Amino acid sequence: MPEAPECRAVTTGPRIWLSGTLIHTEIGVALVDLRGNLARVAQGFPGSEVLTFGFGKRHYFLSSQPRIFATFFAPVPGLGAMEVGAHGGPPPGALMLPVSPDGLGRLLAALEGSFAGDLTPLMVQGGRKYFAASRLYTVAYTCNTWTAEMLATAGLPVRSALVVTANGVMTQAVGGCREPLRGRRALRV
Repeated sequence: MPEAPECRAVTTGPRIWLSGTLIHTEIGVALVDLRGNLARVAQGFPGSEVLTFGFGKRHYFLSSQPRIFATFFAPVPGLGAMEVGAHGGPPPGALMLPVSPDGLGRLLAALEGSFAGDLTPLMVQGGRKYFAASRLYTVAYTCNTWTAEMLATAGLPVRSALVVTANGVMTQAVGGCREPLRGRRALRV
């Protein structure tokens, strides 16, 4: 699959961002597009323009043990958690994807539905907030499955069935441009 071109011009209309590492993916949404409970989640991120949302296993996100130990237990089902990070602009290296206004509305509703409880963070660490998720984490429903499901909800041609890896999501996301790698940084809370 060819690499997406670098974003060079300002894009008008609704857009979201897809960012990922070797094992984890997240969705970015402009702060100005957030409303309702998602706007409440955004409080406490001063100077942010984009929030990234990710899903994962609560034990993995909140564990005080080295990640290698938490990774060992990843195949074991467990409670889910929502991870929220803040950025002073589009996440560096993220794929910017245009969406329709209706698609953005569906995505925001699905994002809000991904949170459980009263939106009190379970933990705040390293510029990120962690919340209870409404779903369990399993081998068949990972962070990347969740991301693919959210992208499909937004109307993008992405399937979530059998998506387990970050590559399984990233290779399906087409029609966007890649944000520059420099010039913007994650914010701390």
